[in-house]
Amino acid sequence: MTRVVVLLRGVNVGPSTRLAMADLRAVLADAGAQDVRTYLQSGNAVVTAPVSGLADGVRRGLRQVAGRDVAVLVRTAAQVGRVIGANPFPDKESEPKRLHVAFVDPAPTAAAVEALGLRHGKDELAPGPGAVYLSFSGTSHDSPLQPVLRRVDGVVTARNWSTVTRLHAMATEG
Repeated sequence: MTRVVVLLRGVNVGPSTRLAMADLRAVLADAGAQDVRTYLQSGNAVVTAPVSGLADGVRRGLRQVAGRDVAVLVRTAAQVGRVIGANPFPDKESEPKRLHVAFVDPAPTAAAVEALGLRHGKDELAPGPGAVYLSFSGTSHDSPLQPVLRRVDGVVTARNWSTVTRLHAMATEG
C-alpha cells in the first residue's frame, strides 16, 4: 500500500462531465483505496492503495457511475515530489496560476517535448519527469500552448502549481 495521487482527466469542466466527489470517493474505495481524500471539485484525490491496477479499477468504476470513460493517472507521492523538485520555472512559483504541470502517460521523452517547440509567443513549455511544465505569460485559457498540448501523445491532464503542491502535501503529511 502506497500513498498516491489520483488525477482524473476532464472532470467537472462542463455540464456533460459532472462527477460528484462523493461518487469519486466511493469509486476509489471500491477499487481498494483507503484513507481517501479529494481535493477541489476537479478530479483530484489522494489515497493509500496498491499502485498496480488502481487506475484500471477506478476507470471501470467511473464508467459505471459516470456512464463514460474517464482517463485516470496515478502518481506516487515521490513521483509528484520529483516533478516539484525539477520545476524549470521557479520564478513562476509565486504566480501559481501561471505555472501548470501537465501529467502525461506514457511519459514523453524530452526530445518529443522539444519537437513541439519550447516557446510559443511569450509562453513556454519544458519537459519534466513524466510531465510537461507550462509557463504562461497571461491566462492558460487563451495561451498558444493549448493547441500544442493537444499534440502530446498519451493521456494528458494539467493542474496549476498550487494544486500540484497541495496534492503533494496531502500525500506526504503524516
